[in-house]
Amino acid sequence: MSSMMGPPRGAYLGPYPTQKECMDLLAASGEVQRQNNLSRETISVGRSNFKLNLCGTDYCGFQVKVFDKSAPTAAVFQQQCIVVRFPLSIDPLIARVYLFDAKTGEPFAVYFDPEQ
Repeated sequence: MSSMMGPPRGAYLGPYPTQKECMDLLAASGEVQRQNNLSRETISVGRSNFKLNLCGTDYCGFQVKVFDKSAPTAAVFQQQCIVVRFPLSIDPLIARVYLFDAKTGEPFAVYFDPEQ
């Protein structure tokens, strides 16, 4: 259907980083997020603030269950994609890396990051 009619309205059409690109970006320039920004569903990277739809992610669970106490980190990929890593469980150590459209704030992909 998409090949005949094109992508659905509102679909993310920007660059799509691989999991390795996300992890490299977060390691090099990921910024720790403040809890008060996250409660307002805002991510800050550099001098920019992005309003994201965090309730569509497992971030909501991040506040409820027993999780890793480290803070989420975020970075911008090619000015169009916000990459956010949310630490999740303590045993085994795992995190979820969500990709958000910088324009709409909607999540469009997730990677699982088992820590070594």
